[in-house]
Amino acid sequence: LVCTEPLTNGDQVRLLDLKGRTLRLLYGNGSRTLYLDRGEIPSGMYAVQVIRASGPASTVRLVLE
Repeated sequence: LVCTEPLTNGDQVRLLDLKGRTLRLLYGNGSRTLYLDRGEIPSGMYAVQVIRASGPASTVRLVLE
């Protein structure tokens, strides 16, 4: 995942299924790039939620093929 601005140590990135369940939880490390291990997550539509320690959260759709 690549963000427009670096993710700080207090930031979180969550991969959510369509029922709102957290499938993956990543933490900021000062970089703009985070590696998301897909593992056994099936193809489909998901949400990626970026929760910044310094401000509001944002959510985008993600389609895995």
